[in-house]
Amino acid sequence: FSVEHVLSRPVADWQGPKGRINEEILKGFLVEWDEANDRSVLICVCGSSAFNDVVRKMLLNIGFKAGELFLFDG
Repeated sequence: FSVEHVLSRPVADWQGPKGRINEEILKGFLVEWDEANDRSVLICVCGSSAFNDVVRKMLLNIGFKAGELFLFDG
């Protein structure tokens, strides 16, 4: 289990990823699943409806299946 946070407006001492979610950031988090054919993954996305839709499209474009995604509607 892992949780990744990307902050678009981080505090000064934030050490994690910064900016808006994009495919490059997502691929960086998900490399281990890109390389595995036998995988068990559930990706949960939480945000506004517009945010969730954009991230869902990116994840599908990367190669994840709709059944591997859960969107918390905001």
